[in-house]
Amino acid sequence: MKGFLYVLINPTIEGLVKIGKTARDPQSRAKELSAATGVPAPFVVAYDEYFNDCDKAEQFVHTRLEIKGYRVSNNKEFFKAPLKDVINAILEAQQLIGIGTYDNNDENMAVSPASASPNDAAWDDILKQADAHYHGFGDALEDYSEALHLYEQAAKLGSSLACLHAGWMYKAGEGCQKDIEKALRYFKEGANRGDILCYAEMAKLFSENGHIENARKCWKSFFNSDGLNDIGYQKVARAVEYLQFTKENKLGIDHRPILATFKEELISNLETKISGLYYDWESAQFYKEIISDLNNAI
Repeated sequence: MKGFLYVLINPTIEGLVKIGKTARDPQSRAKELSAATGVPAPFVVAYDEYFNDCDKAEQFVHTRLEIKGYRVSNNKEFFKAPLKDVINAILEAQQLIGIGTYDNNDENMAVSPASASPNDAAWDDILKQADAHYHGFGDALEDYSEALHLYEQAAKLGSSLACLHAGWMYKAGEGCQKDIEKALRYFKEGANRGDILCYAEMAKLFSENGHIENARKCWKSFFNSDGLNDIGYQKVARAVEYLQFTKENKLGIDHRPILATFKEELISNLETKISGLYYDWESAQFYKEIISDLNNAI
């Protein structure tokens, strides 16, 4: 939703700020809330900013302040926080999400993107803590529940990598009940934020649940992504998974021009798999057939 993120203060509620969102003028929203609550003094707009997506902006700011211990209670818009920290959180949201330009004469509230580039500092420390609890690094206890909680916080702050990790954990039921729908939602969000590995995860999830056409569409998005050459060894590993998918479902090999650019790496990876299958003739034969299909296709 396009609209304003607003910060309200009230002289009769010392030390608390209310952070909300509205598609209308924040001053009108403040008057509305003042009339509804019946407090002795009206709410005052201390700060507001117009966003392309005020839903994401609100989520980011609320999570940022919650991590710092400023939230009064869950699912509420009130925070016991210094106004300076609240405004700083909104400024971080500007860099991450992008602000808009509000035209009071334009009913559609036309927006323009922010010039600032995304800054991952907001979630970097949370991701490190999540990784530490997931793997038991350093002095951190291995704790999947805590790791998932932290990954979800980092995802709310805008991290696509956190979406990928949270999706993995919900898919496997690590630190939570297995939940394929939540896993898919996180993978979708991660893909929307630019993590192309999420497309591969979505493809595998759809394939495992019999949605072959959806899986093909996700693999298409994966191979057509601009960041394909930026994911290192994952490019080969995920391409091998794609070739397994085509073989298992008796499909032709698509994306041939792209696969041709690293065909030898693919064959080397497959041959390594075969060499480790000393007593599993059936699996070894499966990978040999994939190599044959690859050679015939490219």
